Amino acid sequence: MENGQIKFNSDQGFPSPGFRLGFPIVQSKFQNQDTGIWSYLMITPSGGRVELRQVGTTNTYEAYDGSYSQLIDNGTSGLIVRMRDGSQLTFTSAGTSAGSSFVCTEIKDRNGNYLSVSYNGLQPLTVTDTAGRVINFNYDSGFLVCDSRRNSYSRNPHHIWPETDSAARSGDTLMARRN
Repeated sequence: MENGQIKFNSDQGFPSPGFRLGFPIVQSKFQNQDTGIWSYLMITPSGGRVELRQVGTTNTYEAYDGSYSQLIDNGTSGLIVRMRDGSQLTFTSAGTSAGSSFVCTEIKDRNGNYLSVSYNGLQPLTVTDTAGRVINFNYDSGFLVCDSRRNSYSRNPHHIWPETDSAARSGDTLMARRN
């Protein structure tokens, strides 16, 4: 807290502050100033960061942190990240409005089970699993998630996000209240 204010949503949680859907993103390629090596930065669902550094002059990048993750840059076709456990993550560009970030459009485990995600920029619109179950995310006029609906395979097919004041949902700073 500084001057009666606390930082709110500093990690830009999505679809709402303090919440993540569990999909990683990859930030645009950058040249590491310490090593001079081209790298990508993957932000994991838990908020962790994994730097993937280019191997020689190839389109292959390997994790520097010992996680044994490997990224393949397929140019305009996107990125593929292979994890140590055999799972594979597919990323496509989120578009120019989102800078040069890449969003995860598919997570596939080593057995072929998958989650497929469609987006509007950085906003997930639908999540589909191997069995064809779909979750749709609906947004209000401020581009904040207002509810999610699942298809008929689910027991609880509808969830409404609780309303909060607009400062808490979209602002970066909240005033601390003292009783």
